[in-house]
Amino acid sequence: MQVSVIIVNYNVRYFLEQALYAVQAAGALVQTEIIVIDNASTDGSREYLSGKFPEVKFIWSTQNLGFGKANNEALQYATGEFVLFLNPDTIIAEESLLKCYNHFSQNEKCGALGVHMIDGSGHFLPESKRGLPFVKASFFKMVGLSKLFPENRSFSSYYAAHVAENKTAPVEVLSGAFMMMRMPLAKKLEGFDEDYFMYGEDIDLSYRIVKSGWENHYLAETTILHFKGESTSKQSADYRKHFYGAMKLFVQKHYKKPGATVLKWLINAARHSSTLLSGSNKDQSVLNSTTKAVIVCCTYDEQKVLTDFCQQISPGSAIDFFNNKEAIMDMFAVSKELYAFQIPTLVMSSSVISYEEMIAIMKKYSGYFSFFIHSRQSGSVVGSTHKNTTGFALGFTQ
Repeated sequence: MQVSVIIVNYNVRYFLEQALYAVQAAGALVQTEIIVIDNASTDGSREYLSGKFPEVKFIWSTQNLGFGKANNEALQYATGEFVLFLNPDTIIAEESLLKCYNHFSQNEKCGALGVHMIDGSGHFLPESKRGLPFVKASFFKMVGLSKLFPENRSFSSYYAAHVAENKTAPVEVLSGAFMMMRMPLAKKLEGFDEDYFMYGEDIDLSYRIVKSGWENHYLAETTILHFKGESTSKQSADYRKHFYGAMKLFVQKHYKKPGATVLKWLINAARHSSTLLSGSNKDQSVLNSTTKAVIVCCTYDEQKVLTDFCQQISPGSAIDFFNNKEAIMDMFAVSKELYAFQIPTLVMSSSVISYEEMIAIMKKYSGYFSFFIHSRQSGSVVGSTHKNTTGFALGFTQ
C-alpha cells in the first residue's frame, strides 16, 4: 500500500461523499486505502454513506473524540508508506496523490507536506503555508496587519510570506486540512497531540516534525479545494473556545517566558475582542439575490436531478445546460461580457469535467461565478456562494 488516506467526519455527510469520490479518482494513479472515522455524527452519516462506499473502512465512534484523537485512532489501521490526514470538506485533484508521492521520492529530507489550497470561491487560502506563531508573527496576525499586507514578509510571517503562492519550498507549519506524512515518522511521533480537541493540532505536529530533524514542504504543483469551517462556525462560542484554547496550549507546551507571557496576553485579548465583534452569521444557504443565471455542465442523464437542485437554490433563474467540456470552455471565453451585471452560478459534474479541471476553472474564474460540484455517482451537490463564507451542501434523491 502506498498511501493511507484518513478522514475524520462530523456531521458533514454530503461534503464527505464528494471528498470520497475525488479521493477514489486520485487512487487510480496511486495504490490507496481510505479510512473514515466518524465522531458520533447525528446527521445520518452512517446510514447515508455505508452502502455507497463498501471499499472504504469506516470506524463509527460512539462519542466525539476530537480531531487529533480520532485521527490517531484511525492511524492504527493504516498500512501505507505514507499517510494523508484529509478534511472531509475537501476535493482533491486526480493527480494530487501521485504528485505528493513523487515529491517525497525526490526529497529525502521531506517528512511531511501540504499543498496549494483554494476556497469554495476559487481564492487562494493563505493557511496552505504558514510560519510558527512566534510573538511578532502572532501579534501581526491578531491585529490584522497580516491580512492588510499579505505580501509583506514581516507583517505576514505567520503565513510564510517569504514563499510565493506558486513556489514549492520548505515551510514551518502545514494545514491539517491536507497533511501528508511518511508513515514511520507519523508512528514515531504518535500522530497528533490528543490534548488538543480541535484546532492547533497541525501547528503542534508540524513543529514536532521540524524539531525531529525533518522538513515540512509546501507543494505548489497541485491544488485542492477546501470548503472552510463546515463543522464549526467561526462566529460561534465553540469555535472561540477551541481555537483560543488550542493557542494557549501550544504556548504552554513550546514557549518559555517572557515570550509565553506576552503571547498569552495577546490570545486573551484576541478572544475577548472576537467575542465583542462577532455578530450573527447570515444564512448563506441560498445564492446571492443578484444571481439570475445558472450554468450546468453535466450529462443528459443528470439534467433532471440537477435542474431540481438549481431550482431549490435559485428559484426562477434561467438554466443553461452544456454536456461537453468544449462547449463550456467556449462559453468561458465570453463569460465576462455575457454576465457583466450578475454573478452566475456554475454547477460542474465530474462526469463531464475532471476534478483537476474544475479546480483550474475555479482558480481562473474566481469572482465571476459561484461554484458547485457534483460527483456523477453522488446524491448531493456542494459549493459556496461567495468568498469568506462556509460551504453549502444539498442532498437529493436520484
